Formats: sequence, structure tokens, C-alpha cells
Amino acid sequence: MILHYSVPFVKNKLYFFIVFCELFERKVDMTVFERVKSLAKKNSKTMKQVTLDLNYSENYFYTLKNGKQPSAEKLNEIADYFGVSVDYLLGREQSSKNEIPDLADNSAIFAFDGKPVSDEERIFLQSVIESYRKNKK
Repeated sequence: MILHYSVPFVKNKLYFFIVFCELFERKVDMTVFERVKSLAKKNSKTMKQVTLDLNYSENYFYTLKNGKQPSAEKLNEIADYFGVSVDYLLGREQSSKNEIPDLADNSAIFAFDGKPVSDEERIFLQSVIESYRKNKK
């Protein structure tokens, strides 16, 4: 459910655009496991499906969750599987080739001004965008 807020402070469209762009550019650092999990979700795959498709051991990705670092070979395989770069998986790039952050995606992690965006703030921003798009017509 999206709550609709009155947004009197968003009078300047340019200001809103700048704030909105900063929000999407400042994704919080994610681990390799978190990036793989996010990519799997965006591709409508479960972690189990990814594991089977790549012919990895049943618990491989969960060892990454616990801090194990993947080998260069595995990183290349995973990157090829999802169509992203190894640098993206390692967090050296903030966006994958096929990934456009979606504010409505609760699994995506965003930050603004160095602080994570809360669920309440995310809902508020969704309502701001909805209102803006309705009034823009």
C-alpha cells in the first residue's frame, strides 16, 4: 500500500530530480552474496535454482553469506550467468548492465546522505514520485 503525502517542499522540479538521482547513485555496499541474491530475485530465480544451474554444491552461496570469498573462477561463472561484470559482484561498480534500481523493490538497499533509507522513507518517496507523475500530466 502506498501512502499519499502532501509534499509542499517539492516545489522545484530540478531540486526533486537532483535528490532523486542522488538517492539512486548512493547504493549501500553489498556483499557478493547479497548481490547474487538480488540478481537472482530480479531474474525470478531462487538461490537453489542458481545453485543447480551453475552446478555448485547445495550450500555454496550460503558459505559466501558467512564470509567466504569466492574464487576468481566462480566469480567469472556467476558474472556470466547473470550477465554482469565481476567488478559489479565485488562492489567495484554500483550498477550492473541489466539492473535498474527500483524504489518499490524492498530487497534493494538505498542510502541518502550516507545514511540508509528506511522503509518509511522509501514509502514516502514512492508517494512523492506518484504525486509528481500524476501532476505532471
